[in-house]
Amino acid sequence: MTTTIRAKVPMDSMRKTALVAGASLPSAPSASGSAPSSAAPQAPSPPFVGLLLVIPLVTSFLPSSWSEQAAKYFPAEAGTAIFRVAPDATSLSPWVGFTVLVAYAAVALALGALLLARRDA
Repeated sequence: MTTTIRAKVPMDSMRKTALVAGASLPSAPSASGSAPSSAAPQAPSPPFVGLLLVIPLVTSFLPSSWSEQAAKYFPAEAGTAIFRVAPDATSLSPWVGFTVLVAYAAVALALGALLLARRDA
């Protein structure tokens, strides 16, 4: 026969544990009596979906020489080039792949800052 012992754990520590694990717990009312608000997660933005899903699909319909040259500069291929152990003539070198990923991140941050400045006046 197994015996289960349950310890009393404060709600704040349970919430921190759940957040680390990727779960969410319902919010308890704060000292002022109002529950903290939590925004619902939003759907991925269309440029993100277009960049990662639609553009690689469209380039697969191009002639193979064009498609291979363009595919090297997609984020997934650039990331793969960083960790490639054996050199491959058809992919980017590790440092060029890293530079491409940094450029994608810089463009995303710049667009985010621009949109934030524009919309959040």
